[in-house]
Amino acid sequence: MKDMAASLERESKSVYLVGTKDKVPVVLSKDVSTVHFPLPDLNELLETLDEASRGKVPDDHRELIARSALGLTDREARRAFRKAMVQDGRLDYEDVERVVREKQRIVGQSGAVTFHSSSENIQSVGGLENLKRWIKQRARVFSKDAIDFGLPPPKGMLLLGVQGCGKSLACKAVAAEWRMPL
Repeated sequence: MKDMAASLERESKSVYLVGTKDKVPVVLSKDVSTVHFPLPDLNELLETLDEASRGKVPDDHRELIARSALGLTDREARRAFRKAMVQDGRLDYEDVERVVREKQRIVGQSGAVTFHSSSENIQSVGGLENLKRWIKQRARVFSKDAIDFGLPPPKGMLLLGVQGCGKSLACKAVAAEWRMPL
């Protein structure tokens, strides 16, 4: 490869290697450029959803279904949408869970990330009334209108407390309330 790189450069030619890993052997590191392609954003996933579903998604569920595929490549999202449609030929609110399960399966294959789906809800958390109120208020900032307006979604949350005080339960409840993976 190193010899080939020198001759290709003289001839103004290139070789493209496509893969999921960006580890380049040290001997080639000066001769190789690495290009990272970002994952699709919400608007791109909305387009993918429209193409995959052929417009069979109710407008009030489009954003929620597309958001459930954030973190997947375009191809993975398209496959998740189509797989969710197999049941009844359309995508609606009930299919969000199907898309999330497919996302969980895809992400789980890498072994680098663990994915937790939650059946908890905000009512299962005792006390923490200020947190519950904030979670319900901030749920609205995930809408496309809020994002278009420039309202930033929460980037994270710090829960601090002694062992057994409900931090993990609160995290699971937040994920379920916002219909986001944990």
